[in-house]
Amino acid sequence: MGSSESGGNWRAANTGASPSFVANAEEVRDLLHDDPSPEAEVMRREATQLIEFFSSWPTVKPDHEKRVHAITQLMDLTTRAMAFVRAKQKPPAR
Repeated sequence: MGSSESGGNWRAANTGASPSFVANAEEVRDLLHDDPSPEAEVMRREATQLIEFFSSWPTVKPDHEKRVHAITQLMDLTTRAMAFVRAKQKPPAR
């Protein structure tokens, strides 16, 4: 990586990463698709909001703090969704 990739150029170059964030948020939304519970609905709504936000990156470049917040939110949502699904799949205690 050269010095031309620092500062503002770094941010512009990295906006192309948004498709992977969109795909991850879509996976979370799809994972919870068939669950009618209020918890799943809240997480699906959060995933949908993140999909919309990440999808806008190629045209609307958010500032660094908003990017970091959204990425952190996606990581947290993914962790919560996976734990939620795992908890529902636990075998009954013997």
